Amino acid sequence: MFIPAHNAVVLYALESGSITESTNGTTAATLPTAPTTPTVLGYTNLPQTARGLNNSKGFAIGQQGAAYNKRGRVEPSITVEIRPGSLEALSHLQPNEDGILPHLALYVVVKDPDGGSYTDTYRFCKPTTLDWKLGGGGDKGGGEISISAAFWATAYKREAVLTVAPSDLRDLGTPLMWHDVRQFTIEDATGSPTSYRRSLMNLSVKVDYGLERKNERPHWGDSEPLSRTSYALLEHHQNISGEIGLHERLPEGLFSAAAQSQDWGDIVIVCSDAHGSVAATKGFTLTLAGAFPSDETQGGGESNAEIDHTIPFTADGISVAVV
Repeated sequence: MFIPAHNAVVLYALESGSITESTNGTTAATLPTAPTTPTVLGYTNLPQTARGLNNSKGFAIGQQGAAYNKRGRVEPSITVEIRPGSLEALSHLQPNEDGILPHLALYVVVKDPDGGSYTDTYRFCKPTTLDWKLGGGGDKGGGEISISAAFWATAYKREAVLTVAPSDLRDLGTPLMWHDVRQFTIEDATGSPTSYRRSLMNLSVKVDYGLERKNERPHWGDSEPLSRTSYALLEHHQNISGEIGLHERLPEGLFSAAAQSQDWGDIVIVCSDAHGSVAATKGFTLTLAGAFPSDETQGGGESNAEIDHTIPFTADGISVAVV
């Protein structure tokens, strides 16, 4: 059967239960009941997914062909580009004050009029990397703000199709756009912020949570969703890097006015769909703490090109405050 990508939709929910571990290593561990009221993650492209079976063949002397099957650690994953409509999901893509990411359940619902509908369910997920993209685009202006999120899941199950009404997607409203970026400020080494919104062409930020899959549960059979899965997804160092594209060059004071000029403070980006007397229906403030420029470059080009500038940077931390 042939199914077009527009028949798919991605839902999410916070995991509310916990895994019941095996007490004897022989009886299988069990998943709690999946959250029953997932919501639409946002406007997305078709996600890239993998069961993560890691199966292979084993060889030995005495025969030329493979001698046995090797079952590997099961490592499900899902990568999806999100254009935020409702912004609630963004608050669940960052760790708490103890550095722990919340567990999410992700659902890829695929409808098939010929009867082949299904839901791919990814349980106890955490984001391993996030790629924020804010850009001014070409001559006709910018497009949607987007976040490419790569999730690691603990377990995978294919289940019956969930019901998703078209109104659930329409209710998201218009996603935030480039013209909804209201403020872009950089603090210098003294903590004094200056706005560079006029000059900003684009901003990209990559967050790597350094996830590690811890150990491997016993093999209880291919029919058990927790068979050979990892016990935990452990966060390590949080690495944040990014790149700023500018039409105009940053002041030299940010690089060489004093001995510690390059020890910048925070980069703050405020996005909101408020306009005039109309209050915001959605928005967020993205703060990159302790920004530190890695370099400053100038793009090459023909004589009819504009001189543009790029500043790659790293940061100590990232936080998202949703309106």
